[in-house]
Amino acid sequence: MTQSKTNNTLTINNKSWSVQVSLTGLSFLGPGQTQEALYLNEQFPVATTAEGLTQYLDQFWGRQREILNIDAQQSIRLAHQSAWYTVVPKDLFDPARGLDYLKFNTRLLDNDLVAYDVIDGLDLVVVYLPFTNVNNWFFERFGSFTFEHTASVLLRHLMAQNSSKKSAQSMIHVHKSHFDLILWHGKNLLLCNTYSYQSPEDVLYYVLFAFEQYDLDPEQVPLYLAGAVPERDELFTLLYQYVREVSYYTNGPKPIKDLAQHQELPLQCISQ
Repeated sequence: MTQSKTNNTLTINNKSWSVQVSLTGLSFLGPGQTQEALYLNEQFPVATTAEGLTQYLDQFWGRQREILNIDAQQSIRLAHQSAWYTVVPKDLFDPARGLDYLKFNTRLLDNDLVAYDVIDGLDLVVVYLPFTNVNNWFFERFGSFTFEHTASVLLRHLMAQNSSKKSAQSMIHVHKSHFDLILWHGKNLLLCNTYSYQSPEDVLYYVLFAFEQYDLDPEQVPLYLAGAVPERDELFTLLYQYVREVSYYTNGPKPIKDLAQHQELPLQCISQ
């Protein structure tokens, strides 16, 4: 099954909520009772399953419902973060063959629902498996909402903010047990993929291997770090030994209180 949807320009007002869900945590960003935005995050002790996500949502909502105070007048933008996606050139994309694009890199079930995001201006389509039970959870409580994959959010943002540079660029967006690696040159996407890792050395291996495959010079191509990566940690130190221009990403939206620009980047982007 394939579910189509249109991605419009993302805007924010004082009635908008942004939510990110993954197998390792939940994040909510929206209007607080004061003028400052309200940001709530919960990291799971161990990665859960797609089915287990709704149990965490129930528990989180039970504890934070009064603080979140989401009502029917507020819009919700939901971002699904997972490795169950691929990027397809728009000219080669056929909505009727959604599962075919995922069968080589994702374990599929017969009843899986496929969604896709069209990245306007880039001629790309992100095809993915959304957390269907999570979508149902939000619909049952809040009615209509919009959703997309975090890869779509990152690609749209990176190309809009950084495509004017003539040289190649790269980013790793780090999660608890995996990371997204994105390489691009101007408005041409070279690579967007997700890799599991257990140590900083694993991340370094994939970065250097990708640079080699795309003939990119680690002495010349900047590498931006985003996501769950503390400042000046072991990963940063290791990468800097092999990639000359390593820095934390600072070209994101105006940071939310208690968040740096490189943290919760998709969540901050869809709130703008």
